[in-house]
Amino acid sequence: MTRARNMLAVCFALATLGAPAWAGSIGLQFGPGGKVVFNGGSNPLMGTANVADLTSGKQTFPEKGSLSFTTGKLSGKLSGLKPNEWLFGAGGKFAFSGCADIDLDHDKKCDKKDFKGSLLTGDFKSAELFKTSKNTFTLDGQIWVILSPALAKQFGISSVVPYLANFSLNFVGAVHSGKIHSTNVLGGSLAPTPVPEPTALVLLGFGAVLATFIHTMLRARSAEM
Repeated sequence: MTRARNMLAVCFALATLGAPAWAGSIGLQFGPGGKVVFNGGSNPLMGTANVADLTSGKQTFPEKGSLSFTTGKLSGKLSGLKPNEWLFGAGGKFAFSGCADIDLDHDKKCDKKDFKGSLLTGDFKSAELFKTSKNTFTLDGQIWVILSPALAKQFGISSVVPYLANFSLNFVGAVHSGKIHSTNVLGGSLAPTPVPEPTALVLLGFGAVLATFIHTMLRARSAEM
């Protein structure tokens, strides 16, 4: 009986160890500058933005780079909501390239200790555009992100397993004949959401299943006594 209870404790420990592990932790902060275009119909929303900072946990690294994105195609206006809201489907693309000042020497040029080039790519899970005032819009969405091998190695993150991040971009623009054009991006962010790594899910599932099995055995033995 004691041995079985010890095994049960180990199972719960496995489940606990599996719970807090996350697949990604890299985020971006966008500054002023860029453009957004929507050509109406079922077309996707396209745009660019200037990247000001790269974040990893509580650390912030100055960044000189640009972001380009294309959402999935328009899937329709959001039923039951205000008319100035647009819903875009999955797909499209998301790419960030530039120079990340990883060594924090705040130099004006990208040196050998910094990371330069294509640093992050991804595609949209979903996206929603809504008008926040007469001339301002907010694009909110979720993106499956993949880091470049070099950047992933620097922060100890997988460059194969994507992680989910919340994307938000604010801009000034107007709607004309169902089309939107803006050259005044105000800013925004890309913030990782906590998504369990596959290893964590395996530990969590294995611990839970084994714990259930042992608990059932203990109840059966107790009933026999």
